[in-house]
Amino acid sequence: MADQQIDTEAYTWPFQLTKTMHRDVYPAVDPANPQLSAKGKTVLITGGGGTIGKVRCVLGTVVFGQPRLIIVFAQDIAKAWATAHADHIILVGRTSTSLEAVERDLQSINPGCKTTILLVDTRNEESVKSLFEILVEREIKVDVLIDTAASINNAVTGTLSPTQWFNDFEANVKAPYILSHYMMATYGDEQSTVIVMASNAAAVVVPGMSSYNCSKLAVTRVLEFLQLGTCGSDQCSIGLRTKRIPEHPKMRYFALSPGNVESPLTNPMFLPFAKDTGALSGGWTLYLATQKAEYLKGGFLNVNCKLSFPALLMVAVVV
Repeated sequence: MADQQIDTEAYTWPFQLTKTMHRDVYPAVDPANPQLSAKGKTVLITGGGGTIGKVRCVLGTVVFGQPRLIIVFAQDIAKAWATAHADHIILVGRTSTSLEAVERDLQSINPGCKTTILLVDTRNEESVKSLFEILVEREIKVDVLIDTAASINNAVTGTLSPTQWFNDFEANVKAPYILSHYMMATYGDEQSTVIVMASNAAAVVVPGMSSYNCSKLAVTRVLEFLQLGTCGSDQCSIGLRTKRIPEHPKMRYFALSPGNVESPLTNPMFLPFAKDTGALSGGWTLYLATQKAEYLKGGFLNVNCKLSFPALLMVAVVV
């Protein structure tokens, strides 16, 4: 009997809220689209210096010896901003080698784009605080912060030590919060955008990925609360409302799922479904940095959905 054909969209369609699904760049999110021009903007991108751990596969089950800090399409996102003619791209990571390689790629795409490399551990508050002090000292105004760094454990739940299990929360929840806090404290009175790479994993239960799935669900909710804090009222899900003075109303937060992108760290069980391009995420970050995306702030967004105002407005309202 012939092998059953795999539906490569089985892990994509369940998350769609638009009739049309995209897995690669299209005009609305094409970095070359003049409407997405990043001229005059400075973007700070984290995650370009992550380390890749060793992976081995046993009978289709992924086994990892150590938790890993991974790169989630930082290079593709940086390239999109270079293509869109950003004035200044700041690459933040823990090691310089990979950041320098990205920097060379950006200069080949757009020689006129200024690039800066800063070594920071985003899980460490003092390290992030120093980062923003350096930015202020150099009189750099960051318009957009994109956090692509993430950590993922793969192990049967309960077998990892608590410290190892919570490593994913350190990188996937604590780090985005620290970055958001200092972004708000430094630039909160000006138009500023924070985009955190979220994950569809927040909505599913995958054996061996409990710390990652739970942390991605948690950071999505954290971003909702951060956005709520910029409003002039507090309204909870049961309808209670109180009025107060808004805190930093010009701040905008987005949780963006990159879909399923193949990388050296993709879980082998998901490889048949990993048909999305990292460039698609890059184009989406450019769109979210425009005023057109105002109605989506605070929401969880999926790059596979078509940019359609009525449908995505519904997402913003529901979320």
